[in-house]
Amino acid sequence: MTADYGANIVHVKSTGGGRSVAGNVGLAKATGKYLMFLDHDDLLFSDHVELLMERLFKKRNCAAAYALGWEIITDQEEPGGSYIELFHQMPKCHRLGYSIERLHEQNFIPIQCILFKRELYEKFGGFNEDLDYLEDWNLWVRYSKGGPFEFIPKLTSMYRTPANEKDRQARQEKLDAAYANVRALNEKQPLIKVSCVGRLTNVS
Repeated sequence: MTADYGANIVHVKSTGGGRSVAGNVGLAKATGKYLMFLDHDDLLFSDHVELLMERLFKKRNCAAAYALGWEIITDQEEPGGSYIELFHQMPKCHRLGYSIERLHEQNFIPIQCILFKRELYEKFGGFNEDLDYLEDWNLWVRYSKGGPFEFIPKLTSMYRTPANEKDRQARQEKLDAAYANVRALNEKQPLIKVSCVGRLTNVS
């Protein structure tokens, strides 16, 4: 890492409180016009940010842009040890494209896949700190009030889920337990249907 590159990186440690609290600490400290999240075990491909930024520059009324991400079924030798990537997959629902109606019903945008305008955070706030699971789904629904999301059907990132069957089941049970509450919160948000359009130019 060069000195110039490192100078642009700021490490901020939260004081506990869970994922939502940590995410909000990051949002509050961020200074960029566009924001995104990356969990410690997820990865972005080299064109991820470039692709999403380019699309948002072209589609000025879009609030966010997102692409596809592989789910990597991963084992780990021991806590903090090397990853063993067994296979990858992608739920079919992730490839269907953006629909605000479906967003209210279904969590189909992995957290690292999306890049959004800072103004969404300033207008609608950060994560609901009462939520320990599916907090990102609720955030996307609230941010959809700020404008449409642009879907780019290209793989640009990956996220890991546990290969161990007991761990996968425990993870899924927690997600299932959170679903009804988060969906009820989502239903309280209005459906605002607007399409992304390209940059307008004057024609003489």
